[in-house]
Amino acid sequence: MDDFMKLRRLTEEKLQGAVLTSQQKQRLEEELSVIKQTDTAGVFLRYADTMSALKPYGAVCNGIMHCSFLCYILGLTKVNPLDYKLPFERYYNTARKTLPFFPLIVPQAH
Repeated sequence: MDDFMKLRRLTEEKLQGAVLTSQQKQRLEEELSVIKQTDTAGVFLRYADTMSALKPYGAVCNGIMHCSFLCYILGLTKVNPLDYKLPFERYYNTARKTLPFFPLIVPQAH
């Protein structure tokens, strides 16, 4: 199974039992389309794995990734961009020449 299909399956697992509005469905499909076109699903999968490992240590996401509804669904950010009308294109789009950026903060142990 390729990374895009793994990402889609992970997204479906996270949404299990949830009922999305037509706006949420459309936004999710638009974001997944950009990710498929840019062949960056693996980046999102690795970041989800990294966050799963670091959440017990208080890791949080910060910054521009709050524009991604997919990141919200995956639990990578607590901000639902649809609540604030944040455009995904501001975070990531097909014209971008670099990989998506995932700002991560891990508190320093004392």
